Amino acid sequence: MALRVAVVGSGPAGSSAAETLAKAGIETYLFERKLDNAKPCGGAIPLCMVSEFDLPPEIIDRRVRKMKMISPSNVEVNIGQTLNDDE
Repeated sequence: MALRVAVVGSGPAGSSAAETLAKAGIETYLFERKLDNAKPCGGAIPLCMVSEFDLPPEIIDRRVRKMKMISPSNVEVNIGQTLNDDE
């Protein structure tokens, strides 16, 4: 009996699951209800992960070294303060 799978949601987890299933030869359908904001991981992928997704390096739009995240309750988190230049 052939397997058919429906994956609901094309975010990072759903897309990864659908890709893994399809590569395993399983007939896979990926459903996403809202296509107007389709982007991976909020618009960013860590540079160290580009090769994991089989993405060509020339599609990298910009390299973010530091950023500040602010929660709805105004808690701030600074990311990238300890990065070396090559990270």
